[in-house]
Order: sequence, then C-alpha cells, then structure tokens
Amino acid sequence: MDWLVQWIGGKPTTQTIAISGKSVELRCSARAGRELARRERLLIVEVELAFACFARKQMHFHEMAPGRETISVNAKLALLFTKIVPNSCDPATPAEGGQGEMPPGFVPSWIELDYVRGGWRGDYGL
Repeated sequence: MDWLVQWIGGKPTTQTIAISGKSVELRCSARAGRELARRERLLIVEVELAFACFARKQMHFHEMAPGRETISVNAKLALLFTKIVPNSCDPATPAEGGQGEMPPGFVPSWIELDYVRGGWRGDYGL
C-alpha cells in the first residue's frame, strides 16, 4: 500500500512497470493520485495508437473493459493497449482495432496521468 500513501500525501509519483519486455515510467500527478485513492472502482486507462498516413495517439478512461485484457498496475489502476490500423488513409474508412503485443518500437517510454476539473487527462511518449 506504499503507492496509496504516496498518492494521498499530495506528491506526484513515478512507478516503473514492464510492458512487452520494456520498462515504462508511469507518472501520476498529485491530483490523479488523490482521485485514484478515493475511487472504489478500478480505473482502466486505454493507451491507443492509430497508424494511418500519420500516427495518432489518444488515451481513454474506462470503468470496465469486458472481454479485453488489461495490465494491472495496482488495486486502483490498470492499463489497456489498443492499436488501430486502417485499411486506407481515408478518414471515412473504418479502422480495425486490436489488442495484443504493440509493435516493438511503439511501446511507450512513459505514461502520464492527471485529474483536472473533474476529468481524467493523460499523455504518453514513445
């Protein structure tokens, strides 16, 4: 429960986790830590990387992810990775999403979480 004490303590925290054999630094702001400590349910952070004519990265926040494999960080937080590869560069063309191993060069080096004005925010870098 050391992570809980740190998050309630009002300081940003950093934790290193292994994803697909790579070390990823997970950074939580003090606000995110306090909000996670208050939660009764698990927060699932979806890290999405879309490949098309250009790469697009987004993060989504969920309460549940039925049928999808998550990576447990602790009792309050899990990660979900999604890669999307469209069949063409046309934005109107549906893209195919999927789970599984991220391509080797595309596992994030860091993930940041914050809680601002009642909503979750996040970013990541390759």
